[in-house]
Amino acid sequence: MWMFAAVLFLRNCCMHRLFSGIFRCLKSFCDFPANLKKVLALVLAFACAFTMFAGAAFTDSADIKVDTEVVDTLVSLGVVNGYDDGSFKPNGTVTRAEMAKMIYVLRTGNSDASAYNDDKTSFTDIGSHWARGYIKYCQSLGIIAGKSNTKFVPNEKVSAQEAAKMLLVTLGYNAQKAGLVGTGWASKTNALADENGLLEDVNTSFTSACPRQYAAQLIYNAIDAYTVVLRDGEYTNMKLVTGIGNDYNPTIGEKYMGLKTQKGILVASGKTGINAQKTSKEDSLAVNVADSNGKYDYTVDKTFTKVKGDYTALLGQAVKVMYKDTDDVYGVFATDKNNTVVTTLGDIDLTDSNKKLKVNGEKYDLKGSYTTATTADTLVSENNTAFASVQSKITGNAASTVTLIDNDDDDKLDVIVVTKPQAVAKVTFVGSDSVTISGQGSYDFDDENIYEGIKKNDFAVVYSNATTKDGKVNIVKADIVSGKVTGVRGSDVQVGGTWYTKADAMTGDNVELDSTYDFAIMGGYLYNANKTKTGSSDDVIYVAEIVAKTGLGADKKADAKIYKADGTTANVVVSKINGADAVTSGAVTTGAANVEGKLYTYEMDGSDYELKTVSASNIVSYDLYAENTDGDTYTAAKFVTTGDAASYKFADDAIVFVGNSSDKDATVKTGKQVKAWGDDSSDKFGTKGMALISKENGVNYVKVACIVASTDSPASSDVKYGYVTEKSYTTKIGSDNYVVYKFWNGSETVTGYEKSSSIVASKGEFISYKVDEDTFENGVKVKNVTAITNKSAITEYDNDKYIKLADPAAASVDKVDKDDTTVIYVDTKNVKGANGSIVVADEKADGSYAKNVVYSFTAGKKYFDVLFVDVNNQLYQADSDDKEADVAAPTYTATSSVTVNNVDGSSHNVTITPNKNTGIKKGDIITLTAAPAATLTAAKDVTINITITPANGGEVITRTVTLKKNAATTDTATATFTMPAANVTITAAVQA
Repeated sequence: MWMFAAVLFLRNCCMHRLFSGIFRCLKSFCDFPANLKKVLALVLAFACAFTMFAGAAFTDSADIKVDTEVVDTLVSLGVVNGYDDGSFKPNGTVTRAEMAKMIYVLRTGNSDASAYNDDKTSFTDIGSHWARGYIKYCQSLGIIAGKSNTKFVPNEKVSAQEAAKMLLVTLGYNAQKAGLVGTGWASKTNALADENGLLEDVNTSFTSACPRQYAAQLIYNAIDAYTVVLRDGEYTNMKLVTGIGNDYNPTIGEKYMGLKTQKGILVASGKTGINAQKTSKEDSLAVNVADSNGKYDYTVDKTFTKVKGDYTALLGQAVKVMYKDTDDVYGVFATDKNNTVVTTLGDIDLTDSNKKLKVNGEKYDLKGSYTTATTADTLVSENNTAFASVQSKITGNAASTVTLIDNDDDDKLDVIVVTKPQAVAKVTFVGSDSVTISGQGSYDFDDENIYEGIKKNDFAVVYSNATTKDGKVNIVKADIVSGKVTGVRGSDVQVGGTWYTKADAMTGDNVELDSTYDFAIMGGYLYNANKTKTGSSDDVIYVAEIVAKTGLGADKKADAKIYKADGTTANVVVSKINGADAVTSGAVTTGAANVEGKLYTYEMDGSDYELKTVSASNIVSYDLYAENTDGDTYTAAKFVTTGDAASYKFADDAIVFVGNSSDKDATVKTGKQVKAWGDDSSDKFGTKGMALISKENGVNYVKVACIVASTDSPASSDVKYGYVTEKSYTTKIGSDNYVVYKFWNGSETVTGYEKSSSIVASKGEFISYKVDEDTFENGVKVKNVTAITNKSAITEYDNDKYIKLADPAAASVDKVDKDDTTVIYVDTKNVKGANGSIVVADEKADGSYAKNVVYSFTAGKKYFDVLFVDVNNQLYQADSDDKEADVAAPTYTATSSVTVNNVDGSSHNVTITPNKNTGIKKGDIITLTAAPAATLTAAKDVTINITITPANGGEVITRTVTLKKNAATTDTATATFTMPAANVTITAAVQA
């Protein structure tokens, strides 16, 4: 005998949910190969057709481990009940009294045993007990016994073993004759209960207190168990006369509960069926009864009109209908004559034998040829339409559900039921009354079966009304499988260890190895691929510079300077770029210029970075990708794509990497800061760029971008500010000269290194600068250090609304912008940073104000770029004994030149020239320029130490300038200092 193999594993168990709502998995479909012959357990007559088999709909149904129909059947028959709070309490245990009641109902079909309340009994502990009638009835039939002759102990918990013994007596076993009493009662009970099928799916301890749900399972199994009689000294469930098609004794359900049965092939369930059969009402079903030769023609012979369940999944199978009265159906069984396989159309092949078909390598015999078929051999029914050829219907939608049925146990297929979806498509609209599905049209909620919670952009499976018991279109949600693609072979895709096949009509994103998707699937076929949007701006980096590693350990890797969304920069090692080695033949793969100035996502391989270019197929968690390759990337406060094809607004919180391709560095700005560059059509910047875009409230906004140019951005927001708190000096790092500044930036004291030989500010002076590198030596690398010398007094201030300075040059500026104005509080008396607030300056006796602020602004703006506010409300000159804000004009005496010796023994003068020598005031910035009188031929670069000595004994100021050893007359070096409130003498000397 051949046996059907399990061809769909887990997905078979779910396939029938697509027939007409969400069907329960049939045991035969899920238990392969353990129990191929028992095709179906009881399918509930009162099951909910299109959502789930909720039946009694208990509040704790999720805790019920037995099949739902077990509990619901017994509730329907009155054997068990739920609690007033709507729960079933499946794990609550059963008392001996409760078990007596359930057996009474099972035996009599009646729940009222009050007629037995006053019967005599040997039990002395049940006098007024609520279950005394049930107990006395069961005792009278020998179904139950006490713990002793006088004690029943009604409230003691019953074990599954004890419950099974009671049910065996109900089946017809005599406890004494069957060995269900005495020392061996337990082992005998176990054996007989197993033999009669009572223990199926009873997954609990047999000797401990029995949970309610497993007591229900025991009773449920007993309903369809054949009763037994003692014949010739042995118990049997067979009739005395057999061979007439009804060989067994009646079941408990038939004998005691008035349940009748009708056997046949289920050909109609409501308004659908097989072989074009159906009934006129959705709450009906029909069977085809075998003729005198035991054959079926798959037409309606017997109709039942009081049916509450949906039995569509049993179409084509041999069934036993359980009913009362004439047609009040309580349940439907598939008989043990059925062998059933559920698969998909795409898994079926026809062999050239013309009498077999093959499912995943397993061959199955047909009754007739697959080129022609009649009801005398293999019936093929697709969506309730019969076809004369197996071959003609074994092609089409590969995901169609196919049920192969041998319903007479002759090892040949009698019926092939094909359930073909009308469409698997996207939900494009969801309204209050209807939904619209792409390519299918509109469906009203009131007229069709539409799954709860349907949303726009869902993928749904649509079944025609020919497949449903209520004659309505059935719309169910497609299963979604999410995960990374770990394998691709032709049209097959592996996700989470499972292989799926692309449907011919698959839509959505291209499927790529190692990418993550949400797949809409049906029957193991992929109908849509939606690339998962994961990550955030934190997963995006900007590569400013990349060079191939060389030497030992280079290993096809590159060194890269990257910037992250939080503004930090790092020098990292890159091992892969878009899956390829970062370096090939000693050079950056694809060329460094093609890697630099772009956005990437990354994964870590140990400490190495593996980069993947941001693109239309790598959009992180965003909706769109855009790029610019032809310039003017930023135009009028928008990101403009190549050829001006489209433009996108910047979100205020956007992360924008502003790259300088010449310096190979970048700054990180917000969208709000970038938009401040200007919104006029003439406000343009950038030679190229990339952008990730999100759609918010119907508007596309740039959320992450890079804008690259060969110059620094026009933004004043790139500029930072500081108050120099220690003497600045020059030093050499490697082969380069650096000026070291220690300054207060408003929150901390920072050490800045500028690649330069000229000191532009020292202790007590104010600067602006740009950050070149976040981490350099023991501080930061800076550039464009510039002294700020504008000093004034704050004469009016109204929080952030209005500010006025005494300096006429600042008359056009009257705002402190909370985002664009940097306010730094300083203590110029002690030359250090401080915390404070903006206050109006002190008014002097002559009506003027003491200067208390150093400022800078950009022409045309209404707000200040920076305000250095003195917390003493008075600006002091660093290291000066004169603490007044204004003093008489000082003067200086300067050395005119120094002598530089050349290698040939000659010498040339280097003149030290100030930029001004009249009208000098305290606080003026004096620039000293060192220039050779003739081209130098010195042995090494010439360093000149300049000393500025105040006449009042204040701190001596030193500056250093360096000329190249072969400097021409035009090769000058400069140094600046702030004029103190005293005359100074300037001297210079060549450093040895």
